[in-house]
Amino acid sequence: MIKVGIIGTSNIVKWFLEAIGKVKNAEVTALYSRTKERGIEFCNECNLNIDITSNYKTLLDQVDAVYIASPNSLHYHQAQLAIENQKHVLCEKPVTINLAQLDDLIKLAEENNVIFMEALKLFAMPSFQAIKNGMAEIGVIRQVFFTFCQYSPRYDLYKKGLETNILSAKYGSGSLMDIGIYCIYPCIALFGKPERIQSSVTMLNNGVDGSGSIILTYDGFIATLMYSKTNYSVGLSEIMGEEGSVSIEHISAPHKVNLHKNGEDIRLDKDSDVHHMYYEIQEFINSIEKNKLSDLYCHKNMRTTMKILEQIRLSNNIIFDDEKLEQ
Repeated sequence: MIKVGIIGTSNIVKWFLEAIGKVKNAEVTALYSRTKERGIEFCNECNLNIDITSNYKTLLDQVDAVYIASPNSLHYHQAQLAIENQKHVLCEKPVTINLAQLDDLIKLAEENNVIFMEALKLFAMPSFQAIKNGMAEIGVIRQVFFTFCQYSPRYDLYKKGLETNILSAKYGSGSLMDIGIYCIYPCIALFGKPERIQSSVTMLNNGVDGSGSIILTYDGFIATLMYSKTNYSVGLSEIMGEEGSVSIEHISAPHKVNLHKNGEDIRLDKDSDVHHMYYEIQEFINSIEKNKLSDLYCHKNMRTTMKILEQIRLSNNIIFDDEKLEQ
């Protein structure tokens, strides 16, 4: 049984706990929180009876692997210490705030022979394979449109002048890093590295983006990406070919993948009661057992995606506080 320690007490950790209960050969045994009081409060909320600590090294001494779900700016140092202690790491996206940090962690993971994986659920979900199956039916691809716009309650806090870890240069976040990544990553996984990258963002007055659009140019087609934390949208994502198209609800966790061809609409995936985070966690545990990172989560795609994120940020003068300190 692989013992997993949790870093963080956000809502996504609650989802993680719901999902890991169905995963084979894994159990959560400890939780780290910056204050033990918050850790106790969180475990009471989740009816969770595990060790709670505000000492990160104490947690690492008790587990085989960690799930990192802290603010973005903390990912690098928390993952670094875990890997140095030969612990496997599943880290929420984005795993780091820039490419230099990511390269350090990839090298460190190789040296310590541990699994280092970015937590993106879509690649391990059966619906992602359904997207690939649909692409094989639509002929030459000519247009791609991926969208993820989700109004954030944290934006309301920002408008009141309150600090939030989602829309903050201090915490290495912003709309691009939080949900724009969900539009970029599947492009890299499905189509590879683009030939050209163009972007435009709507800036907030604290130095990060609230929304944005990206154009990725490939040989023979373009991918248009739209993301936002400051407005709602019910738009579908779509891959369009000369012979048909594939539409996708919720690109971050694909659902209702449909093939549109010859006047017919064909559902390619199936409704499921399986928790949306189950598949990525099981993939992580499988990778540990095989001592090999799944191709679905390869470091090459991690690096390409991070490089694009960094290029977009810097071209729009989005520089995080930790990066300013390094200059």
